[in-house]
Amino acid sequence: MDSVFLQRMTHPDGTQTAAVYGEHRLPDIVVEPDGADWRRMFATVGNTTVFTGPPSPWGSQAAESSTFPRTPLRTWSSPAT
Repeated sequence: MDSVFLQRMTHPDGTQTAAVYGEHRLPDIVVEPDGADWRRMFATVGNTTVFTGPPSPWGSQAAESSTFPRTPLRTWSSPAT
């Protein structure tokens, strides 16, 4: 299994975004909110699902890691509130 992680952010205008970073090379990555709760996101990568949200094992410091490409594999964005 390739290494992937999911990062979620809340922007000042209320927009929620999520991005999957990693080394996964297959096209079957889906990023979406967990129901109506945008604080919790999930990404499905093949047969594996990674979650982010309170509490989350993933964080912004992981996005700065040189281990992962800076360009996300998939992204998701909510409408502005």
